[in-house]
Amino acid sequence: MSAAAMIDHVIGFPKQSGKGFAPESVDLEKSYENILEEFKDTESIGRYSLLEQIINELEEMFISCSQENWDGYGANPISENTFLEAISIIIMLNATFLHFPMPEITPEPDGDIAFEWSDDYGRKFVFSIDDNQTLTYAGIFGANDTHGTELLGDFIPASIIYYLKRLYSK
Repeated sequence: MSAAAMIDHVIGFPKQSGKGFAPESVDLEKSYENILEEFKDTESIGRYSLLEQIINELEEMFISCSQENWDGYGANPISENTFLEAISIIIMLNATFLHFPMPEITPEPDGDIAFEWSDDYGRKFVFSIDDNQTLTYAGIFGANDTHGTELLGDFIPASIIYYLKRLYSK
């Protein structure tokens, strides 16, 4: 399948699912890593710098919120799995939405990590990731609102993409 044909089926980069042992798997892994490196090299310096900054903020959040009661009110710790999934989400969002702002990222008392966007018109969209790869989302779009859950697979779910586009597309 050509790269152009893949664009019709894929939005963003998938998260890495693991390493294989067959020679073909090793070759694919190297190709995947090369594509990501080329992406970093061709991306504008400002956007890559922002991505690095957000990943650093996530790391600091994980360190400060990975213990029981991190907020002084009985909060659950952020697990390593939730932290790693949040990094995957940020990388996928960065690849998918180059012209959209990056979200505000906050820890939640239940151990989830939330990603929130808002615009100048009072519209908001937020989703959080938990330890079971469940995305819980809610949005306010003027008089309309939405909420639901999705499982995180290898890509950002279509419903999440739809609501982010609804928030930022003209």
